[in-house]
Amino acid sequence: MASGTQPMSKSRRNAHFFKTFTIVSKGNATLEGENLEDATKFIHAYGKNAKSYSLMWKILLAVTIGVIVLFMIKLGNTSEMALRYNEQTQTELGLWTLVIIGLSFLSLMFVFMGFLMGKRAKAWRALLVSELRKRADSDTDRKSLYESLLRELGA
Repeated sequence: MASGTQPMSKSRRNAHFFKTFTIVSKGNATLEGENLEDATKFIHAYGKNAKSYSLMWKILLAVTIGVIVLFMIKLGNTSEMALRYNEQTQTELGLWTLVIIGLSFLSLMFVFMGFLMGKRAKAWRALLVSELRKRADSDTDRKSLYESLLRELGA
């Protein structure tokens, strides 16, 4: 799968390499003819995004725990009569519960996305490293470029 000879915009490059690495990881194609410099940039960007998802779920988890603590304090300060008979209090507690459920769902979603993206980034990085090593061994003219890309990837 060779990318076009013309430079791609960042979004087109990301879409192209996302599709390419997905197909290559399934074993249906190879990285022959691909611009590995752009592929390295894509892997770096994808890895950063995976790390940001991991950071986001930790922040959301802290916010969720804070909201739960505030909810418990509010629940403790509300009289039993108000909890039983006041519709406004019941509505307010219901809204707090919905917010807690929503924040918990978002936290779980970011945990899942961070895990999935991190796993993909590692697998795709391994594919790119093997292709870079293969090209460095066979192409002596561009060997320094491929070794430089390998150092960028930490391989």
